[in-house]
Amino acid sequence: PAPAAARDFTIRGEQFRLDITSTTSVAWHTGPIAYGEVFERLNLAASYNAWRVALRVDTSTFFAEPASATMIRDRYTLEKGSVSWTGRSIEVTGGDFYTSFGRGLVLSLRKIDELGVDTTLRGAKFLFNHGPFSGSAVVGYANFNNVDEASGKGVDDPYDLIAGAQAQVRLRDKVAVGVHGTAVAGSAVAEGINW
Repeated sequence: PAPAAARDFTIRGEQFRLDITSTTSVAWHTGPIAYGEVFERLNLAASYNAWRVALRVDTSTFFAEPASATMIRDRYTLEKGSVSWTGRSIEVTGGDFYTSFGRGLVLSLRKIDELGVDTTLRGAKFLFNHGPFSGSAVVGYANFNNVDEASGKGVDDPYDLIAGAQAQVRLRDKVAVGVHGTAVAGSAVAEGINW
């Protein structure tokens, strides 16, 4: 493996950061249906001052794929994207983001590893943190990986509508009281909602 490299950039006295991560997985499946696959995840993130922009492109390329495997198909997707602004006590995000309420018991949309489960909420997130008070509100649609890497089958996003909020007040150094709530509407229900 090659060593990681970094370089500092400044624009008008403010630090500019660009992160590029590429993860590639190549595999060959044997058995009654034999085929090969190449999965690629290209992550691009840029931050400047209080702003951050991120994109992820996923590709799934199959070769020597069997004609009978109708769900195994090449897929090239702009899978995730977001724009965030972070202030002193407020953060606002539009696009894809991870979120967790109640230490994951109320809501947990997260990434387990680079090539495994990776579920985000595609919508809007608002975070507030000032003194002993903190809170957040989220709303959007579930966005998960669209290719099952074990089987190679493609699956479209379900567009399940999810909304949640949490608030907390810190009473003492190690004592906090909070409330969390989440509402989920499956895709069939969400299609009938008039905004």
